[in-house]
Amino acid sequence: MSNKVSIIRDGNEFPLTNEEIENVYRFQEKRYRLQDAKTQVNRRILSFTERSDDPMNLDRSTVSDSDLNPYTPERYKNLFHSLLVLNDADIEQISDYFQSKFDCNCDENTLWELVIDGYVKENMARLTERYKEENTENISADTSDQDKVDILIQYIFNNMHWCPFKDDADIDFEKECVGFRESGCKECILRNINQLN
Repeated sequence: MSNKVSIIRDGNEFPLTNEEIENVYRFQEKRYRLQDAKTQVNRRILSFTERSDDPMNLDRSTVSDSDLNPYTPERYKNLFHSLLVLNDADIEQISDYFQSKFDCNCDENTLWELVIDGYVKENMARLTERYKEENTENISADTSDQDKVDILIQYIFNNMHWCPFKDDADIDFEKECVGFRESGCKECILRNINQLN
C-alpha cells in the first residue's frame, strides 16, 4: 500500500503531508463522533418517550439511581426535559467528553449513557430553565390556536432530532414522509397531529 495521499482538484494533484492527512482524519473523526452523540442523545430521549408521560409511572430503569437519588417524579421529569433542549453546543461538549473518556475495554453504549446523563445532571439547572423559557415565552392567554400550533411545530423542529411520530403510528411513512425538517414536513405533522401523544 502506498503511503502517498493526494488531492486532485481542477486536474492538478496536491500531495498531502502526514500532518495534513492526520488533520483531515481527526476532522472527519470528530464529525462522526458528533453524529454518534446526536444518535445517542436521541436514543436516550427515546428510552423516556417509550415509557408513560406521567412521571409517577415512568420506569426508573432508564436512568441510574445515582442520577435520581432520592427519586422524585420532578427530578425524573427535569432529566427528560433537559435532554429535549440539548443544543449543538451541548452535543459537542458531550462528544468531546465521550472522546476523553473513551476506553476500548468499555461498552460504547454504556459509556455514552454515563456521559450524557452526567452532562445533563451537571447542567440540570441551566437546561431545566432553558426548557421552561422555550416552552412558555411565546404563549399567552390571547395566543390564537393557529399560533399555538405554529409554536408546537417550531418546538418540534428545534428540540427533536427525529420524526415525532412513533413507528407504529397510523401513518404510511413510505408515501407521506418527506424527511424530518424537509420541505413538507410541517404539513405532514399538521395532517397527522392527532397521532402525537
